[in-house]
Amino acid sequence: MVAAVLCGITEPELSPRSICAMGHKWLWNKSLGGLPPEDFLVAVDPQLKGVREKLNGRYATSDELAGTLSGDWAAKLGLRCGIPIPVGAFDAHWDAIGAGARTGDIVNVVGTSTCIIAMSDEMRFIPGVCGVVRGSVHPKKTGVEAGLSATGDIFEAIARRAGTTVPVLSQSLGLYRPGQTGLLRLTWDNGDRTVLVNPELGGITLGWNLANTPQDELFAAIEGTAFHTRVILERMEKFGVPTRRVINSGASPKRTWFLTRFTLMSSISLCSFHSPTLPALDPPFLQPSRLVRSEPSSTPRRRSVQRTVSSSQNPKQPVSTRIFTRYTASFISHLETPTLQQRKSEVF
Repeated sequence: MVAAVLCGITEPELSPRSICAMGHKWLWNKSLGGLPPEDFLVAVDPQLKGVREKLNGRYATSDELAGTLSGDWAAKLGLRCGIPIPVGAFDAHWDAIGAGARTGDIVNVVGTSTCIIAMSDEMRFIPGVCGVVRGSVHPKKTGVEAGLSATGDIFEAIARRAGTTVPVLSQSLGLYRPGQTGLLRLTWDNGDRTVLVNPELGGITLGWNLANTPQDELFAAIEGTAFHTRVILERMEKFGVPTRRVINSGASPKRTWFLTRFTLMSSISLCSFHSPTLPALDPPFLQPSRLVRSEPSSTPRRRSVQRTVSSSQNPKQPVSTRIFTRYTASFISHLETPTLQQRKSEVF
């Protein structure tokens, strides 16, 4: 409704509705006739009775305009009346556009939890993935959203229980080898968003002994998020979403080890984007004159975005990044797919 307010639109039936927001949060889907039927919504919660009528409006993708800045709001904000206002979208979905993602790319937006964004040329539903919406990312493609209910929150909880912080606790991980803790961590501490879709689940750690330390648990949790991510990406690929490259974003450059758990994907190249303003780079990419003619990846990258390609041979990278690159190499050594070193050479 922010766009409608700024445009001076007061009638709900005239309000611009973001396909990204309404599709992923209200189950709107054009191929299914729009919003779910009234009886479905009432079955979810009786308080939703009548809400369907209140959500009428003009449903549009982010390459369309919601309208122009009204005179009242122009005066309040000290701006010129008539400034174009685009239809909005969620930050993670615009992250994918800002990072130059194209079909075949998986964008991991990492923070307290993780939002996994992909695109597909087909409109195909995926069991266990609760976000498949045509036009929610690239206006001409199907946006796919999955994720982990907790990521950074799990690491912070482990550190808090140990009476320390994540940066301090992670300093000693440089000498760890893959699997050396003997711990198996299922990272359901805040439930499972994808693919079990069960918020009631709890985290599980198997293999404890008297010698295990908080650092061991943190290392196992990073391995656990990597495993969980692989389960999600394999489910998406099984149902027609290609996964050829992972683009990591969202975490602070000072905490790049948050991102490195995704590197165990054996057949995927890895690169990371570190920018505090990545979503802000996206609206210009969504200009119809640019977006309709070509993939987002053809848009020149902005200087404020720092791209990092994982490499265990780069001494300037954080220790944890080098550890998990080595972990990836050891994990996939028995597979017939290209090795990590071969795949790294193909990234840009």
